Amino acid sequence: MMQNLKNSTEKNIILLKKRALYYLGKREYSRLELQKKINTFSQELELETQTVKNILNELESKDWLSDQRFTEQFIFSKKNNCQIKDLRNNLFFQKRTSME
Repeated sequence: MMQNLKNSTEKNIILLKKRALYYLGKREYSRLELQKKINTFSQELELETQTVKNILNELESKDWLSDQRFTEQFIFSKKNNCQIKDLRNNLFFQKRTSME
């Protein structure tokens, strides 16, 4: 019985990693943004918050998740349409909304 529980938890962790990688395959995400995206799924899988943090740490250590790369990509995507002041406001707004 304990073996089945352990296998079930391990399978759920793998499913959560796959979900995170799916999102990262589409575009760059900040750590907070990705955490918000996968938190709902982790709750459905009945995984602890620490498990989510561990997965995000692993993705960062493998350089698959990077706040710096997200910021650079964000600025690059907006640079032709915005002035510097607008970019700063957009980044500030991104940070504020991801912290809520």
